[in-house]
Amino acid sequence: MHTTPTFWRSNKNRYMLVGSKCDRCSNVHFPPKTKCVCGGDVKDITFSGNGKIVSYTTIRTAPKGFDAPYIVGIIKLDEGPRITGQIVGEATTIDIDKCVKVVFRKLKEMSDGLNIYGFKFELI
Repeated sequence: MHTTPTFWRSNKNRYMLVGSKCDRCSNVHFPPKTKCVCGGDVKDITFSGNGKIVSYTTIRTAPKGFDAPYIVGIIKLDEGPRITGQIVGEATTIDIDKCVKVVFRKLKEMSDGLNIYGFKFELI
């Protein structure tokens, strides 16, 4: 039986949608930054994971280890940043401006049997 290494489990970005917010200008970043572009200090914030689809496309020829077809979109989070992620659900119901929420799911299984997890989005 394989277990996930501690360094992987302890990385909060693997199981929560974490970004950063500037103390000076209030810009919100994803992925998190160690310093804002304005030079201000940043603090980690956990996003709600709610947002809207800005754009999307169907991937029909997938990289090795992934099953096609699947949908990838640009999501504008309620807190502001735009991020890219897979959108899960019935393809005919996915459309621009639809509300989504983040979910954490298996992304793929490695050849040694270790599962790789990450975030995806599903319609609300």
